[in-house]
Amino acid sequence: MAELSSSAIVESEVLTNRIVHTLKGNCALYAMSSVAEVCGRAERQANETGEPIGERDRAEISLAWETAKARVNIFVGNRRHGDGNPRSQTGGGEQCTHDDGRRAARGLHP
Repeated sequence: MAELSSSAIVESEVLTNRIVHTLKGNCALYAMSSVAEVCGRAERQANETGEPIGERDRAEISLAWETAKARVNIFVGNRRHGDGNPRSQTGGGEQCTHDDGRRAARGLHP
């Protein structure tokens, strides 16, 4: 996402369009429909008006991305750790594959 807001991208309409189109497709593929919809809306508007994807559209895409990313982090349990490592959920190097394992790893035996 840093690429989307860098000044080099702002100067390159073609590259911005390519990034937004790729992000739209990848997000649709991975069921991140909120991001895909915002990208699609920006892409359609640019095509219909002939205007480049603007700062406002990029800001909306970035906000949608950050919101989706926060939801994923909550789902995988990394909100507290913030390191992106799923093994951090248990506080150690062990990996748990089911609920009882997570409880045991955290000392929360049923």
